[in-house]
Amino acid sequence: MSRNKNEREAQQNALTLTHPHIAAELITVLGQGEMTSELLQPSDQNECRWRCATCAHEWACPVRKRTSGGAGSGCPKCGRLRTINARRIARQGESLADLHPELAQEFVANLENELTVSQIKPNSNYQCRWRCHSCNNEWVAVPNNRVSGKTGCPACFAAKRGSWRRRPKSTSQTAHGALGEVASEFVSNETTPDHDLTMLRPGSADKCTWLCSTCGNTWVASVASRVNSHKNRSGSGCRKCYDRRIATRRRTPKEGESLKDCYPQISQSFIENLTTPGAGPEQLRIRSNDRCLWRCSYGHEWEANVLSRTYGSGCPMCTSAGRSRFELEVRSLLTAATGTDVVCDYAIEHVRGLSGRHPRVDLFVPAVQLYVDLDPFHTHSADSHREKDARKSILLRDLDYVRARALGLPEIPGEYVKVNDKTRDGIDAWTWASSLRPIMLARGFQFEKLSKAQIASALGRAADAWSVVKGRVRFESVAERSPELLPEFRKNLTRPEYDLSLSSPSLFDIAEWKCSKCEHLWKTAIRNRAISGSGCHACHRNGVNNNNVSRSMAPPGESLADLFPDIAARFIRCLNDPTRTPENLRIKSNLRCEWSCHTGKHTFTAPVFAVSRITKRRCCK
Repeated sequence: MSRNKNEREAQQNALTLTHPHIAAELITVLGQGEMTSELLQPSDQNECRWRCATCAHEWACPVRKRTSGGAGSGCPKCGRLRTINARRIARQGESLADLHPELAQEFVANLENELTVSQIKPNSNYQCRWRCHSCNNEWVAVPNNRVSGKTGCPACFAAKRGSWRRRPKSTSQTAHGALGEVASEFVSNETTPDHDLTMLRPGSADKCTWLCSTCGNTWVASVASRVNSHKNRSGSGCRKCYDRRIATRRRTPKEGESLKDCYPQISQSFIENLTTPGAGPEQLRIRSNDRCLWRCSYGHEWEANVLSRTYGSGCPMCTSAGRSRFELEVRSLLTAATGTDVVCDYAIEHVRGLSGRHPRVDLFVPAVQLYVDLDPFHTHSADSHREKDARKSILLRDLDYVRARALGLPEIPGEYVKVNDKTRDGIDAWTWASSLRPIMLARGFQFEKLSKAQIASALGRAADAWSVVKGRVRFESVAERSPELLPEFRKNLTRPEYDLSLSSPSLFDIAEWKCSKCEHLWKTAIRNRAISGSGCHACHRNGVNNNNVSRSMAPPGESLADLFPDIAARFIRCLNDPTRTPENLRIKSNLRCEWSCHTGKHTFTAPVFAVSRITKRRCCK
């Protein structure tokens, strides 16, 4: 009877009935695997294994400890989390919002957990996002640093630091004082509109608007660049005035290099400068692009730039419309080789083209009624030229008509010979005359091979004929135009039969030259010497080196010894040029020198500009 009563009481006090939530977490009874939660009593000392229903953490403890409800009766992991949460959540009246409401207004979000500004402690180290109430800038910082004043809005701090750096010290010079009279060109400060030059340091990077007192141009430049340019007399000034100065300097010729000095005959035809009024031959460079008005000896007036005039262009009304010097040279060589007369620029009177005009040919041999046209590559390579040449060949197909065409030109109807002229300009007269040898032999002529003297004589006669075509103004050869080049000329490498008396100043032929000063040999085109004015390469290099040396010498009163005597006293020697001293060294020179330390204990090497600049570079700090 008593036993049944005890069993009934045990069943009524089973763990599943008294503590069902604890019984649900039971896994097994350690050492008694057959026991279940229905057989366990809340006061049992049996060691059991449990699994947390919240975090699934497993641990072991007696049943009695679990049902006691004291410390350690639950999941230890959840207990630790509750303890941590209890520690990190601020007590009532001690949160960041309670103690620092001005910072709470700038709080945006907690980036590490779900705690709000009313739960965060002021000394916590959670990464939080903040928004500045002044400039709306957002940044990340921990509440502990914000409360202690170590961090604030970085944008506002940068602005305050910029303002502090921008303002000059009471003992230093302002930008207004450093600029002097240039300060009158200040208009406004674009970076900080409320700051003028009296409130800025000379090295300020503020961008300002400036008004040029000379031309009225406005531009934007930093205060530092303007101060430096004013101090060094170079740099960031009015761009328009700078461009005008550069253009004037480039346009103004050096002594003895003006148009009047180099080409007095061309200067006599000068009337007016249309590009730069008032600038005459004395103020013009020989390669200037200024467009001028000219008048020839026959009273014809035309416009042309100075460069084209010095390159050989003349009066367009006095020049021939259908002849060229090349055609006259080929005609003269054919006459000398065959002994028959050859006419240049002949009009065929008994033939009319579609336009009603009589066609003209370059060469005509009256003895056999042979018509010849010369087609160099550079004047017949375009598609329009090919069509024009084809129409002319078809028009003259009933005549004894032959064309001499440069190698590489497209084929056209009718008879023609190909000319392989390998010279640079492709118009070597003897090559073209020789290409017509089979044609002349087929017509019954003898074609003799000419010597160099005979070729030179024939070309001389062509030059005389060309002078007549050019308006009775004698062709000016290189020998006549630049006689100072005759002693340095050795030979024409492109066409050996052409000397300077038969060469045009614009000729592309390559010649060999020998310097009269240093006897250096070099090769260059005749036009480079006669027009561009190029000279001996070795002398030019020596002149550049000497010029660089002279430019690196300090002017009187601007040497290192004059401007920085204390630094000059520490000068030992110049490593790049041992002859240089502080009396002739520029303060901006990049020559590397040896210096003694200001303490007198060490020596170091550095360029002059590094030692003489504002930082006054030294060996020791």
